[in-house]
Amino acid sequence: ISERKLKNVTSEHLQAFFDLLSFGGTYPDGSERKGYSKDYIRSFSAVLQQSFRFAVSPKQYITFNPMQYIKLKYQTDEVDLFSDDDMDGDIQPIPREDYERLIEFLQNYNPPAILPIQIAYYAGLRIGEACGLAWQDVNLEEQCLTIRRSIRYDGSRHKNIIGPTKRKKVRIVDFGDTLAEI
Repeated sequence: ISERKLKNVTSEHLQAFFDLLSFGGTYPDGSERKGYSKDYIRSFSAVLQQSFRFAVSPKQYITFNPMQYIKLKYQTDEVDLFSDDDMDGDIQPIPREDYERLIEFLQNYNPPAILPIQIAYYAGLRIGEACGLAWQDVNLEEQCLTIRRSIRYDGSRHKNIIGPTKRKKVRIVDFGDTLAEI
């Protein structure tokens, strides 16, 4: 695109450029690169959108904005549902002392929050997964939990969102007698 005159840049050129940014590939200089993040592409698109809009009006260098026909596409995260690899292998659970201090603090300041923390700690769940459990997901006889959903806080909307788990798959987690007694 940088080698073309402004009047010769078309929507097709820009679409090919954004597809290359999104999905990666071979650049005109011959180098291979991976795709960029969604936020980077949006930022880049905003800059070009404003630049071409400025070139149309007030400058009148070109008669139309070729960016208005661009459809931004993004890479989707491919997750192998049947992989035995643990992608979170470097994450360590909190030490027992920290857990006990947290429970002690919550007993004084927020007692209803204790149960999800205990479930998360003893079953090895993320806190959002523990909060997303329903009674239909709990099997006390077989001592297992079915993890179907997760709850997360959306700061832009200022509310909790119920959605899929981090890996977007349903899994069954066993738990011991300690959690069963709670």
